[in-house]
Amino acid sequence: MSRPARKLKAEVSRKYTLGTHHTRILRGNREIDLTELTLQEADELVLSGVLAAYLVAKPKPQRKKKV
Repeated sequence: MSRPARKLKAEVSRKYTLGTHHTRILRGNREIDLTELTLQEADELVLSGVLAAYLVAKPKPQRKKKV
């Protein structure tokens, strides 16, 4: 029996995609559940390098030039 897929919160998934299939990360004595992070927490952890490999920023959409 398979477990249901765990997803990032909507606000986080607009900016980041998972860089791994793991949603729970152990850092030292702290467990970080990626599915429970707010956008602010995700931004802080990615900028500090803690989650840089686990949360990958999505590319910004290109604007189409008018011809």
